[in-house]
Parts: sequence; structure tokens; C-alpha cells
Amino acid sequence: MAVPFLNSEEYDERAHQLYNEGDYDGALDTLKEGLRLYPSSVELYVGLGYTRLAREEFVWAKQAFEKALILDPEHEDALVGLGEALLRFGRQPQALESFARARRQGADDDIDLLLTMGRALYRERLYGEAREVFADAVALHPDSAEALAALGFVLHRLGDATAARRELRRSLRLDPEYHEARVYLGHLLYDRGDWKGALQEFERVPPTDHWDPVAVCRIVELRRALHGTESGDAEVVTWESRLEELELAPDPVDELLAELESGALEPSQRELLDRPPGREPPRPSEG
Repeated sequence: MAVPFLNSEEYDERAHQLYNEGDYDGALDTLKEGLRLYPSSVELYVGLGYTRLAREEFVWAKQAFEKALILDPEHEDALVGLGEALLRFGRQPQALESFARARRQGADDDIDLLLTMGRALYRERLYGEAREVFADAVALHPDSAEALAALGFVLHRLGDATAARRELRRSLRLDPEYHEARVYLGHLLYDRGDWKGALQEFERVPPTDHWDPVAVCRIVELRRALHGTESGDAEVVTWESRLEELELAPDPVDELLAELESGALEPSQRELLDRPPGREPPRPSEG
């Protein structure tokens, strides 16, 4: 007995699960297979667009979102995805208009879409525009710890450290386990000179959940400065081990250079490396 094909929603759900697991190749293959069977599925094109974004295939991502919008010109997720893709090409006015269209269609009701827009703007260093989106997200979804933290991140970028600390604390009252916000708050307290407060925030994050080597290094440093703790003492040995683990983690750039030296790169990869550099991309945000 032949195995029936999945329907378009099942393809979309399977791809979404793979995407959430970080298996972008598997998600891409699933979406392509689904679109061969259901070439008029808006949701599959939207999923394809976001998967292409995750793979940093921005031209194809833009094309996927445009195809989705041909099928449904008012699709909120597609409008947000298109705006994000347009930002990658420096087409800021068109991106902002795409975001505005999404919000007019009701995207404000979806906290995930608001955060996606705000983070895309933040990544491109459009901090004023990002602040507006995050502030609206907080006003519309006051129970969202992510929205509050995101507003704190961008306020810090705009030079208002006091307001940034306030929003991060509000975020942590809603979700005490939001480690990213707590580490960021620790750095702000450290920069302010509140070493005791910084150490308290850093140490409230379990060592295995610390991914910022600077934060872990500051724990060891502050332990030494405030409590006279020496290297190898029980109070810091776990943190020293975690710092060593983070420092030994492979650097993607170093791995790429090693592959280049060994001749392991494909010709297409070598061609990309040989091209003249374009506009320097923004650094990844702490948020």
C-alpha cells in the first residue's frame, strides 16, 4: 500500500520543527519537497524565506517572500520577512514600509513578529526605529520579558544606561531565568562601577548557561577583587573551568581559514573569499 503524501500543513509543521532544532538543511529540503507538491502554498514559501534568512541566503529569501506575497499580498509574516531581507540589502525605506504594512495588517497582535522587526532593525543599527518597535511591543504585550529586555538592549545602545537597567530589571521580574538579560544587566552594573551588584547578577546564571567569556572572566576578576579569592579556590574553580571551555570552543573564522589553507574549500567558497569586500556587516548584538 502506497504511503500518502503529507499535506501542505504537515510539511510546514515538519519544516518548522527542523528549523527550531537548528537543522536548516533539513528544513530547506522539507520545504522544497512540499512546494513541489503544493506550489501555491503561501505558508511553505514563508517558511522557505525564513529558512533562507537563517542560512544567510538573502537573495533567495527575498524571492521566497515575494512569491508568498504574490499569492497573499497581506500576509503579515511574509511582509515582515521581506522587510528583514530588504534591510540586508540596505534598502531601508522599502523595509520600513514593508514592516509598516505588516503592522497595519495586524502584526502588532503577534509579539514574535514585533520582536522580529525590532531585532532586524537593531541588527542594522537603526536603533531609533528599533526602540519604537520595542516600546510598542512592551505597551501592547506588557507580560513579555523578551520585549522588555529588547527595549533595555536598545536603550543602552542609545546611551541611556539608567533606563536600560530599569527595563532589564523589569524583564527579570517577569522571568528570573532569562539569562541573556541577567548577563547584560551584569555588564551594565560592572560598567557603572557597581561591582558587587554585577557579581551577584553574573553568578545567578549557572556556569553551564554562561556563553559570554567576558562575563565569566569578570566573575573570576570580581571574586578576586571583592573577596580575595585566588585561582584554584573552590569558589572560582568551576568558573575557571567554564572559561577554559569557552576559550577552547572552535572559532568559525579560524575553522574557515584552516579549511582554506588545507584546500578543503569548494571552488564556490573560494570565489566568495576572493571577492572584494563590501560594506562591513554589523557586529552581532548582545541582545
